[in-house]
Amino acid sequence: EAATPVQDINPLLVEAWETVQRELPELEEVDNARMGMMPDKQYVFQTGDAGPNNPIYKRKYEVLSMTLNQQQNYMRQFNRAVRKGRELESVKKLCEMMKKGAGGMDKKAIRAESQKLQ
Repeated sequence: EAATPVQDINPLLVEAWETVQRELPELEEVDNARMGMMPDKQYVFQTGDAGPNNPIYKRKYEVLSMTLNQQQNYMRQFNRAVRKGRELESVKKLCEMMKKGAGGMDKKAIRAESQKLQ
């Protein structure tokens, strides 16, 4: 039986990460915005006249506008998550683990392990 990646990671880090995800649901919204998904679960580039007779280079201003909307939506969601995250003890605890290490691991090992969780 193969071990799942989470089982190979320091349990203190897994617990801290799961707590942050539970207390900060805005992280999912940030990820959706980064991928170009609008609040109504539609991708930004699905809107508009994207037929085969109207390629992207002919719709450059429409595409530019959609790209700007995506970036604006991402920054809005990101700033919202940062504001809320600053107030949460779970985020402060995770940041402290990243800076100083925990569970017998130094900060470099904790950061490497945290990359596996993302």
